[in-house]
Amino acid sequence: ARLDDAAMKRSLARVDLAPTVFPQRIAALIRETDEPIEGVGNWLRAMRFSNPDRERVLLLVSERDLPLTAEMSGPERRRALKRFSPDGLFALLDLASADAHVRGVPDVAAALAPIFESDLDRGIALSTKDLAVTGHDLMTELTMPPSRELGTLMEALLELVLEDPSLNDRATLLARARALRGGST
Repeated sequence: ARLDDAAMKRSLARVDLAPTVFPQRIAALIRETDEPIEGVGNWLRAMRFSNPDRERVLLLVSERDLPLTAEMSGPERRRALKRFSPDGLFALLDLASADAHVRGVPDVAAALAPIFESDLDRGIALSTKDLAVTGHDLMTELTMPPSRELGTLMEALLELVLEDPSLNDRATLLARARALRGGST
């Protein structure tokens, strides 16, 4: 897809401001394309990008309109960290910051980055592996077999902890797991 002169100037300015990480530079260059994401993926494949670089560029381009606000709640921030991984989210913030500078709009991403870093420094749970209980704990305490239900229960506990990190305590999570299973043990 072709960019008009103004879009091309913004793209080149964005590349100058983007971190010197190859996938982020490519994403900065093609951020304004109106090409469907499948077309971008096909182009990256044809250009023989490595799979990790292609996946990172596709993430950065497909999520270019990620709603970032200074008022993002703790649960919204934690869910964003879980969804994109810390590396992916900080790459998105870097590009959003470069884009804000190029467009002359307030740089919400730069203001959010230290808040996200603080969330990470507190050791928040971003996956079921970060929970204070394991699948084995649930199988033992709730006499559950390994099953899809067990995985669903672990994900439900993670959602509770994303909403309120103070719940990431073994006794609390076991009690919540029992309640979610309808009290059966």
